[in-house]
Amino acid sequence: MKQDTQIAFIRAALEQFDRNTADMGGEESLSPIERYLDPGRCAREMSTLFRRLPLAVCAASRVARPGDCMTHDLSGVPILVVRGRDGVLRAFLNVCRHRGSRLVADGTAQCPGAIVCPYHAWTYGHDGRLVGVPHEEGFPDLDRAEHGLVRLQVGEAFGLVFVVPDPAAPACDLETWFGEVGADLSRFGLGDHVPYHPRRFERPINWKLMFDANLETYHVRFGHAKTIASIFGDNKGVFETFDFHARLFLPKRRIVELRDSEPGAWNVRWAGNVVYSLFPNTVILLELDHAMVMTIWPQGPEKSIVDSIALIPEEPASEKARGHWDRNMKVFWDALDEDYDLMESMQSTMRSGANRALRFGRFERCSAHFHE
Repeated sequence: MKQDTQIAFIRAALEQFDRNTADMGGEESLSPIERYLDPGRCAREMSTLFRRLPLAVCAASRVARPGDCMTHDLSGVPILVVRGRDGVLRAFLNVCRHRGSRLVADGTAQCPGAIVCPYHAWTYGHDGRLVGVPHEEGFPDLDRAEHGLVRLQVGEAFGLVFVVPDPAAPACDLETWFGEVGADLSRFGLGDHVPYHPRRFERPINWKLMFDANLETYHVRFGHAKTIASIFGDNKGVFETFDFHARLFLPKRRIVELRDSEPGAWNVRWAGNVVYSLFPNTVILLELDHAMVMTIWPQGPEKSIVDSIALIPEEPASEKARGHWDRNMKVFWDALDEDYDLMESMQSTMRSGANRALRFGRFERCSAHFHE
């Protein structure tokens, strides 16, 4: 993040503390209950947002070496990401062009020389070309050039791999798609970080409701009274929305210590947390020395999966270092689990008839922007 942006964020947050105000840049708005219940709407979201946009599927360091492979299925599409022997990252549908078997089992694997189907050993190069067919005489009409793996758009940014699951989707350049938010996030150097503490779990909550929990600070004083509320200001934050994405600065109470210091030395990661909302389903939360990445995947109108990793500067070299990171993970997840418990409570009341819509206040404008 540019220093002038850090200064602007901290000055705006200090003014909120000094005047006991909140970021009131938005308007009140309503979010109809049907957004969180309608199976047809959910199916449309899954067939468009989760097929035709870039989605974060793994940490880039998982596929850093030639021959590294990574599978991903949470979008509903079987995806295979491969680092070729030429160093190029590629993505394909994880589907053999013979009888449709999955080529690589779920998870991380090594495909050192080629990708070999476990069913009939049809063999593909790291570039997706069909290079081997046992007993090829049985396929006299086979055109190898037309039966390579189906290629998907793929790219790396912020230490993550992004894939567009639909092979027919329009071309999408990551730099253009993420725009100013992406340029800002790139300056934190997450591409050199390594994954730590992966966590995946399912909740009976609409995916959009789960996303809402990360886009405002109005709830912190009350929803996190037992965990992190004492660290952060009450309903304090500096929020910016862009075409599809958002950037939030969540100041800690200790920010007031910066009032009389030199702005050129201000650091937003010391002064608070920075949250990047990357449409449609990725949240990156920057803490002082690491980042937390969460992706939220709809499994139906009232069920979602959260897939999360921490990105830390290097692999822990000692038990002391591991203890440091484990303590950080506990603080984070103790708070996030409180959020998701509240979201589950909200989802459970939606069919009661009490509300026709959920209401967003002026300081909840990032949530409103996300739904728009």
